[in-house]
Amino acid sequence: AMSPRPAPEIREAWLLAAQEEDAEAAGWCARLCEDLQGAEAFAASDGLDAFISVAMGQSVKGSGGLMVALAEALTMEMSEFKVAIFET
Repeated sequence: AMSPRPAPEIREAWLLAAQEEDAEAAGWCARLCEDLQGAEAFAASDGLDAFISVAMGQSVKGSGGLMVALAEALTMEMSEFKVAIFET
């Protein structure tokens, strides 16, 4: 498992992904969320909320795109994590 990333680093990555639609930053965030610690850190830094709101905005515009796909993937992964967290 990756060691937990510091929140400023996570925030910087998702801001870049959300505002600039930076594919590299978005990919970094997606990889971060592949384990539970990373996903929790990502959510704690408001990254998940940001991705979802950007994705919703893009969906409204009908542009779809990177953030929509990413937010959908992360939300699916996170919901599995949440189920696991609440069941323990």
